[in-house]
Amino acid sequence: MSIVRGAVYVLPNNRWQRLLDQTFGDGWARLNSWKAIGSIAAPIVMATIAAIVMPGVIAWGLTHIVNTKFLTYPLLRFIYPAFLLGSIVLLMWVLCIKLLSNWVRMARDDVYLVGKQLHNLD
Repeated sequence: MSIVRGAVYVLPNNRWQRLLDQTFGDGWARLNSWKAIGSIAAPIVMATIAAIVMPGVIAWGLTHIVNTKFLTYPLLRFIYPAFLLGSIVLLMWVLCIKLLSNWVRMARDDVYLVGKQLHNLD
C-alpha cells in the first residue's frame, strides 16, 4: 500500500490523492471502511470479474457462431490475450487523448491568459 500511495503522491494533485486522503486521512486506526469498500475494493473486484467473464462470453458467442471444431480451440486459446491487448490499446488511446487535450488546454491558457485575465493576440 505504501508503494501505491507514494506513486500517487508523486503525481500532481489529482482525484486519487483526494480519495486516499478521504479514506486513509486519519491513519489505519480510523479508516473510513465504507469509503474504502465503495471507492477502492468494489471497483477492483468489479474490474476483475469483468476481465474474467467478458472474454469468456465473447468466446462462447463466437464458438456458437463459427460452430466448427477446427476454429473452436484456437479461438478459446487466443481470446484472453487478444482481449488483454485490446484493453491495453484502448486504455493507451484514452490516456493519449486526455494528455493531448490537457496539453492543448495548458498551451491555450499560457498564450491567452495572463494572470487570470483574458487577452487576445490582436
